[in-house]
Amino acid sequence: MGGTWGLGMFYRKRMSERLESLRVMIRILEMIRSEISYGNADLLECFRNISRRMEDDCNEVISFQEVLDRTAGQAEERNGEDLSSILKSELEKAASDHSLNYRDIDIFTSFMGKKGFSDRILQTKMIEMSKAQLEERSDDLKTNIRERGRMAVGLGILGGILLVIILF
Repeated sequence: MGGTWGLGMFYRKRMSERLESLRVMIRILEMIRSEISYGNADLLECFRNISRRMEDDCNEVISFQEVLDRTAGQAEERNGEDLSSILKSELEKAASDHSLNYRDIDIFTSFMGKKGFSDRILQTKMIEMSKAQLEERSDDLKTNIRERGRMAVGLGILGGILLVIILF
């Protein structure tokens, strides 16, 4: 019975981890926007600068600092390859054991997938759109996390009780 309760707690924890990852992704988009707008940096410079600033964020579920570092390094090695696909593959590798889903990653990287957006104003608008979509997903998760968490724990306990009844 304790195992099924633990399974319910596991699902609840994963929802909390996803919410925290979405918050970090929103913060990274804000930093990218400010780097592009005020620092006139390209995306590789943004990734390196943001990675240096994120060194003290050691309580993250996914190490976004490492993801940004690896993405910048691979983009320099694979000169000419699409930066969006490199970042997406690095995020998918980092999130494979965590609750971050592919749709969250697609939204996060969507501002980089558009060709011809070299204008800084258009880039910042695309970043704002991605940020707004992530904030909407975060708000939905935040409002439902308490109810879904209780439901997951409750179903875990009920599953344990059912298992005890069936076995005895």
